[in-house]
Order: sequence, then structure tokens, then C-alpha cells
Amino acid sequence: MINGIFIRAKDQYPTANNDYVANGGDDCSMLRPFPQVNKGYIFWDAILDHMTQLTREDKPVTQKLKTG
Repeated sequence: MINGIFIRAKDQYPTANNDYVANGGDDCSMLRPFPQVNKGYIFWDAILDHMTQLTREDKPVTQKLKTG
């Protein structure tokens, strides 16, 4: 589900991944056939920028494990 809506096989869903996973690493070979678009913004940099922004706003950096 995405935002409470069941995903449909015929629909397309953009995702953000690091190069290693997008190119089939970590047992994700099923991703290799899908087209990749390089936006010039490295995934790791996006994570660091987000954490830096949270820190500037004096907000905690937290994590949640979603199951089911």
C-alpha cells in the first residue's frame, strides 16, 4: 500500500534508490531492467541534507519501522 491505497501492477511508481541497489546489488536484480533517471542529486547527499535541516530546526532525527 502507498498512502493507504493498494498498489496496482499496471501502474508505475517512481522510487529513489542508491546506485548499488538500482543496479541490482543487495539481491535486487529485479530492478536492473527498469529505466534510471539521474537527477544529479546523489541519494546519500539527500539524506545528509535532510538530517542537516532537521538539526538546524532543532528537530530530532528519528526512525520508524513500518510493518505489514
